Amino acid sequence: MKNFLRHTTRIARREFQQLVCTPLFWVLCGVFFLAAALVYVGLVIGFSNPALREENDMSSDVTLSLIRDLFWVIHYFLMVQAPMLTMRSIAEEKRMGTLGLLQTTPAGEWSIAVGKFVANTAALWVFIGCTLAFPLLTEWISDPYWPVVVSCYTALLLSAAAYTALGIFFSSLTDSQVVAAVLSYIFLFGLVIISQLADSFSIANLIVLTKHLTVMAHIEGFLAGNVSIVDAAWFAIVTAVFLFLSVRVLESSRWRT
Repeated sequence: MKNFLRHTTRIARREFQQLVCTPLFWVLCGVFFLAAALVYVGLVIGFSNPALREENDMSSDVTLSLIRDLFWVIHYFLMVQAPMLTMRSIAEEKRMGTLGLLQTTPAGEWSIAVGKFVANTAALWVFIGCTLAFPLLTEWISDPYWPVVVSCYTALLLSAAAYTALGIFFSSLTDSQVVAAVLSYIFLFGLVIISQLADSFSIANLIVLTKHLTVMAHIEGFLAGNVSIVDAAWFAIVTAVFLFLSVRVLESSRWRT
């Protein structure tokens, strides 16, 4: 365990330093914050105008109209950013031929996968941390309900970890960053629309099953301020499953080489 932690920490530190030293990281972070800021300004304008608030059927509760709606949109932004950040994590190592060298070191596949997961998750959490400006601004102009804010951030942090694990898995399947990103987007899109597809077929058992699989069913409770162990466990299971699959892919690539 001691060796595992040492190797994992070393890989995570190296990966995170590489991430923050690339222009892509800061471009993605800037775009993420700017897009969220534009959404926030639009919501503030709509909320502050009674006519617009009534026209858009917005609640008079600042937490519901600003915080919850903002974090719904930020979550979608997170789904867009995660594959772009993780696409290079293992695919680039394969393309450059450095993955084989990394696997010859004492670090095992679990250290490689978990180290890259920790670094990329931390990078996404930096993106999320930038959005603290919005609830703080809301506190200045009104009085948001902070337990809901904390619940919303819990949802973003958990989903960022799950999407990172997913992105690393697809990155491990190929040496092309573009292919890794496209596969991640396809899977994430499926997690969003799977329940809508089941509804269109009107199959009761299928509808119940897919509602447990769709990510939105596990996000909405958090964004409403209802922290659920079941929803948190769903994200933890998704994270663990994709990390396990990434390790198996790395192990198979070791045997092929």
